Amino acid sequence: MAWAIAPASPIMTPKVMQTVLSLSLCLPLTQCAPSDPQQKNAARLPPPHVKVLETAPLSIDKLYKSMVGPSERVIVDTSGLDWITAIETEVIDAETRTPLGSEFFCHSQLQINSGARLMVHATGGEATRLPKGFGIPIDRLFLLSAAAKDLTFLGMVLNNHQPEIDQQARIRATIEYHTNEDVGRPPKLKKLYHTDVTMWVNDLTEYEPLFDPLAPDDITTHCSLVQGQNVHWMVPPGTQKTRRVIKQPIIPVDATVHVAQAHLHNYGRWVQLTDITTGELVWKAEAAYETGRDQITEITTYSSEEGFPIYADHEYMIEAFYDNTTDHDVDAMAVIYFYVNPVKNADFMLPKGPRNQVGG
Repeated sequence: MAWAIAPASPIMTPKVMQTVLSLSLCLPLTQCAPSDPQQKNAARLPPPHVKVLETAPLSIDKLYKSMVGPSERVIVDTSGLDWITAIETEVIDAETRTPLGSEFFCHSQLQINSGARLMVHATGGEATRLPKGFGIPIDRLFLLSAAAKDLTFLGMVLNNHQPEIDQQARIRATIEYHTNEDVGRPPKLKKLYHTDVTMWVNDLTEYEPLFDPLAPDDITTHCSLVQGQNVHWMVPPGTQKTRRVIKQPIIPVDATVHVAQAHLHNYGRWVQLTDITTGELVWKAEAAYETGRDQITEITTYSSEEGFPIYADHEYMIEAFYDNTTDHDVDAMAVIYFYVNPVKNADFMLPKGPRNQVGG
């Protein structure tokens, strides 16, 4: 992951925004910086502007597993779209525009032309509302990357449960934002940047018992990969726990996490991040399911004006747990998404990614 550092410079559902977490799930909030005038000035902002994006009709006509369903990338008009403060994504009927439910939602993302992803949503976490006093500085990111204002929205559907179906759907995103004129100078909002911590497994076909280091009995180190991707693998019937120790920095500078979200596939139970340097659990997300059906309805989300710290020079470990209750293999991913405010409200460039990157 390559980072570059620069000098400082009412649509969500209530159940998604869980602003209070047990202290067992994150570091004590007393370690975080207190609120400052920028949060207070946020109360003086005018009501946000609203932009609605929709994909073209996407045909759901058979089972589609994660990452292979129909998708479309839409060019976003960035006029005035300088500070994003909230976004909600949903799958809707292509004609009536009525919601179809999250079971048909795979992924969505806002992405600039460098490949960097600004916001990502997936099953169980279809909405993000930033805490009061914070925004994603879209205009600033374009200036830092010296890139044209090429912003895209990608939406992808899936279908895990209905083999006999003929449904035309769209992915709709509703964005709340402010212009630079709204925010003023100095800005009334503090910057938040998206970063992620992704589970990564080894390829089962490359496993060599005589040479690979022994792992704890409850840890799976090598898996059957989906399309050769180390971030997308298969889980056989039964339970599986995976673990990845991250040696490289997960952020370029010390920062405070103000929003945390996670991505798991069906049969995923939890994903967590531990600070190996301190031995403390940083954050854990758990999946909730429909009654009587293996369909994720919600994954723990964190949102706070105070936030909790994360450090550039610490070593971290991500772990995920799946419980495959079927008699066949199921596919899996595990990602933690952080929206962070760098120390001293500094700028930093988001890591680049493939132009056609989807999900994860």
